[in-house]
Amino acid sequence: MSSSEPTGDPRTSDGGPGREPLVGSGGDKLSGLRSPPALLISKSSDGFFLPGTWYLVLGTWYSEQVDDRGDTTRQDWIYGYNGRQSTSAESRKWHTRERSKLNKSVLNIEQPQETNKEDTMPTVTVNNHEIYYADSHPDGAPANGSTFIFIHGLGSSQNYYFPILPYLETQHRCITLDTYGSARSTYTGQPVSIESIAADVVGVLDALKVAQAVVVGHSMGGLVVTLLGAQYADRVKAVVAIGPTHPSDKLASVMTQRSETVSNSGMEPMANTIPSGATGTRCSPLAKALIRELILGQNPKGYAALCQAIAKAPAIDYAAISAPFLLIAGEEDKSASLEGCQHIFDRVSSGSKKMEVLAQIGHWHCVEAPEEVSGLIREFAAAL
Repeated sequence: MSSSEPTGDPRTSDGGPGREPLVGSGGDKLSGLRSPPALLISKSSDGFFLPGTWYLVLGTWYSEQVDDRGDTTRQDWIYGYNGRQSTSAESRKWHTRERSKLNKSVLNIEQPQETNKEDTMPTVTVNNHEIYYADSHPDGAPANGSTFIFIHGLGSSQNYYFPILPYLETQHRCITLDTYGSARSTYTGQPVSIESIAADVVGVLDALKVAQAVVVGHSMGGLVVTLLGAQYADRVKAVVAIGPTHPSDKLASVMTQRSETVSNSGMEPMANTIPSGATGTRCSPLAKALIRELILGQNPKGYAALCQAIAKAPAIDYAAISAPFLLIAGEEDKSASLEGCQHIFDRVSSGSKKMEVLAQIGHWHCVEAPEEVSGLIREFAAAL
């Protein structure tokens, strides 16, 4: 096989003798390079590149040559190193590799298109809402396991639950979602309410072909899962309410004020106060940083609309909840007080219910005490 150095140099407009590589500013190795005259791509009728043609693929010039035996070889020229000016020896380094054909599916000669990550996120459209979600076991729950669906609270996202998921996913299917108007489930100006969020959850279960699930909700999500337990009993295997908020005049007043604040000033005032004001003594600086990031990731209009949804939350018939019920409260939770949690728990009619209080924990239970929260949920799920 012939392995002689090609006569043309892709750095020059005439394909003649080599010069030092022209490395562009900003570390871009392609900037400043002049195209060889044969850069116009020629392809044979079967879609493969024709020999003798120079072409640029992924930042490297290539050429195909045919030796006297009719074998096709590919030659590529390395013209720089990590965007820095290279030595003459480095710039003229050639590699020859035997190759019978160059498949067009491997080297794309068209202008590369930037991938839009937003387009690749898993979403499902329910009730005219595009809901972003994640599913640990799309083919179904593991043997002897349950399917869980997690609904986060105000100013949060499905990422709130990720500290506890590693403790659950080995045995159970875990579906997490961003509620409409939160994080990556884009707010589009449509009305939102606790009832509509509950309907979206049922819609996601339908889309993923889940007949029944353990519904887990935090804070605002606690409102949602208690509503689900009361009104969608056939779809609910069990209820886990983590720091659930109970509708009241005081809650409505606080949420109305928050809605006005973010509408006028954006998310910064919430991010500057909630991570410290709504957590407990044991909350770590890292957990507070995560809470701040969750809050800053919200669309202020979506957040304001969800504040109004909480302010106008319906009275929930807790006595209609008959499924197994676990309530997890924080001893230092100022948003979902022990008094409010006890009010909810006492009125649930389930014959299998339990309330646990986490010492020195505030309102962000899953990031403040993930091992404890996941342990309680695992123990609860084992008895289902």
